[in-house]
Amino acid sequence: MILNRAVYFAWILLVSLTSTVAGATFSNQRVTTSAPSNSGCTIPPSVSTFPTTDNTVYLYFEGVVGTGDYLTNDWIAPDGTNLSGGGWNPVSGNYCFTGASLTITGTSSNRLGNWQGRVLDNGAVVVSVSFTVTGNANSTPTSPSSPTSTTATTSRRTLPVDPNGAAYSLSNDPFYEGGAWECTRYAWGRALEKTGVRLQFRNGPPNASSWYSTVVQQSGITLGSTARPNSIAVWTGGSGGLGHVAYVEDINADGSLVVTEANYPVNSLPVQHILSPSSTSGYQINSRDGGAGTNLILAGFIYLTSYEGYLDVSTNNCSSSVIGWVTDRQNTNTPLEVDIFDGEKYLGSSYANGWRQDVATYLGNSGFNGFVYQLSSSLHDGQNHEIWVRVDQVYTDLAHFQSVSCKATSGNLKLTFSPSYVTGPQATSSCSASFSFTLSGTETSGLGINLSQMTVSPEGYSWSLPALGVPGRINPSGAFSSSLSWCRGPGISTFTITGTDDGGNAVMASGAVTFALQ
Repeated sequence: MILNRAVYFAWILLVSLTSTVAGATFSNQRVTTSAPSNSGCTIPPSVSTFPTTDNTVYLYFEGVVGTGDYLTNDWIAPDGTNLSGGGWNPVSGNYCFTGASLTITGTSSNRLGNWQGRVLDNGAVVVSVSFTVTGNANSTPTSPSSPTSTTATTSRRTLPVDPNGAAYSLSNDPFYEGGAWECTRYAWGRALEKTGVRLQFRNGPPNASSWYSTVVQQSGITLGSTARPNSIAVWTGGSGGLGHVAYVEDINADGSLVVTEANYPVNSLPVQHILSPSSTSGYQINSRDGGAGTNLILAGFIYLTSYEGYLDVSTNNCSSSVIGWVTDRQNTNTPLEVDIFDGEKYLGSSYANGWRQDVATYLGNSGFNGFVYQLSSSLHDGQNHEIWVRVDQVYTDLAHFQSVSCKATSGNLKLTFSPSYVTGPQATSSCSASFSFTLSGTETSGLGINLSQMTVSPEGYSWSLPALGVPGRINPSGAFSSSLSWCRGPGISTFTITGTDDGGNAVMASGAVTFALQ
């Protein structure tokens, strides 16, 4: 993936920094049924009760803040679930804050009732607005415990699934050829699975060789020569001139493609392959053509959707944060929401408006497309979990999925950061930017903890403890504090500490820090 970058990592002991500006005040907080205006501070009417047919709850508030105030929002459901919202760029002065919203369409019965919309300043709650979500008497709400478009796990599916919820039928598949797994049949079905797009062609389903020239230009579908996830690679030539198609699942750091495809080798079931780029002919795969007929030559890529995004995969499988980014190629500066799933279970949503320099460089935009979602400790049950993400209300999966298999934890270690949103000076000749902050840990259950390891993701750094001012042991009800400095570029990183308490329980604590240039 081209977003990977090298960073210089250095830790030194420093004095703790305080970022919150004293005297920040907030007023006119409320929730409403219509999106507040983005221009001018027009106070919308306050609403306290929302039937699910209202579709969306919008949060509005005003504040006198400083650049050290980092404001985020979340939503507390009646069942206690915390749904992450978004955040606002640091500013100084008197402002009205808009853009926070909660989708209540299809709210499940266990989440009907009293909600809270909250605003947090550097992690501390400063605004809380209560409201009620009620059911629609004319319809039965749909449970959000599974994807609204399908109940299958998109990252692993191998058979076409109708995104409208209907059972798969061969009559829906224009490429069914007597049970054979043709490359065309698989690519058409995989596109439907991952993006909800039913590819259409002029004059009916063609051979693979002519897909690039005969695909109907449906809404959102374009063609190009650069590979992207959720696209279809098309080759001409090959045995009998029939060509070949494969679904592009991902792009590696070295530029190679991760594709899934069928009938390659001939009569094979769908498999995953890695295709390396060629400086002279794109992703030419003549070495896999078996010498039969003309070599396969890349014609180009069919972009199935304008949405593009990635779930950053951590080397630490027990990370409690999901970090990634997403954009709409047709409007890269408009933040999107994403839905997070554990297999077929809906976990929650997050607003993708965090700033990332790597995304800004890749897309050539402002870079406010990042998101962070805190995973529940309930996933630490020793079972296998596969976390995947898709664009909210849109049937498009992000590239990558995160495997999580963690032992049950005692939950008696709490990590805090001061602050959790850190700004650094502009780059110098020797350093991208220097960010200083304090990492603290507290033992909360009265059991001592033997700390063993600290990791930072998605960078993949790891240390055996004690190291970097973090001890190897915290006594019962004890604490530690370490002032740190990191020479790096902007982005979002998750710190995770693991160990074992005196009761023999596995312990893990994790938290994210956002790094941004001043």
